[in-house]
Amino acid sequence: MDMHFCTCRINLAGQGFHIFEVLATEPMSWPEVQIMQALHHEENIYDIKPVAIGNSDPAAEKRRLAAKYRSTMVVEQVFPGRVPNMDLLMPGEPTDQPRADEYGVPLPPVFHEADGEQEVPGHLLGRDPPTGPAVFKPGLHRRLLPDTPIGAS
Repeated sequence: MDMHFCTCRINLAGQGFHIFEVLATEPMSWPEVQIMQALHHEENIYDIKPVAIGNSDPAAEKRRLAAKYRSTMVVEQVFPGRVPNMDLLMPGEPTDQPRADEYGVPLPPVFHEADGEQEVPGHLLGRDPPTGPAVFKPGLHRRLLPDTPIGAS
């Protein structure tokens, strides 16, 4: 299954003093952006732009996120169950982005040794990442969690 990798900005304190930028060199997967929205609230994650697309499945992505954040509590709250109902693609975004591996690192082009020319296979081709403003607007899509703080029973 295809999965978007995104860049974004995270307002950590909610006051505009500590803003963390997720760059295209180390993008977040779309499910990881949804976890950041649950941790830091939807309005504090902004300028979300898809920059690449890779292959994954919901169960493998859930295991990767649980290992990365060393806690299954928030991952389980956002994506409950053994086979979670996880949106791997950002709503309203095309899937013709450049291809990446399971960590968002762009796949290298293929070189022909005979003539020394570079050839990019068709499955790696895609359009360039967007340069304009973000198109994802928080609050216009379905809510990820009820309005309860994380950790509350």
